Amino acid sequence: MASSTKASVEASEKMIAEMINTRDQESAPYVVPFININHHVMYFGIKNIGKTVAKNIKLQIDPELKQYIRGDKKDIPLIKNGLSSLPPGHEIGTKFAVSHVYLNQPDSPKIYSVKLSFFGGINNVRREYEQIFDLSVYHDLIPDDDIRLSDVVIELENLAKNSDRIADFLEKFNDSF
Repeated sequence: MASSTKASVEASEKMIAEMINTRDQESAPYVVPFININHHVMYFGIKNIGKTVAKNIKLQIDPELKQYIRGDKKDIPLIKNGLSSLPPGHEIGTKFAVSHVYLNQPDSPKIYSVKLSFFGGINNVRREYEQIFDLSVYHDLIPDDDIRLSDVVIELENLAKNSDRIADFLEKFNDSF
């Protein structure tokens, strides 16, 4: 009878540990990195897609991701210093390059290994996440010609001329009736 009670207690303890682990995983923070390209500007960021605050976030990127703007290569504070906390559903990012310039430079890295570590969840344990970014997939998708303001001005002038022509036509049409 004692061995049966002992086995029942062990099974209950195991079931409780599994329930705690499942609840921790369901409510844990999950911090993921991303690269976004918007209007020819490349952004690097992180987002907490989990349900609780992520704390003491550290990033390791190999090769080191630098900011390539205006010809300078600078450290990115988010990567260098990490972040003390990130609430659920929030993201933070920084621009790091002009897409068509960066992607067309043969010496700029195209593949990055990103490792994140952070604390959080019911157990407040260290959690890790790894991801590979392959920027070479964007190479032919991003045009390397910028639309300049002068191009926009020319198109607006063309629209104004066409608008004047239509107005003249409509006036003549109205006069004929």
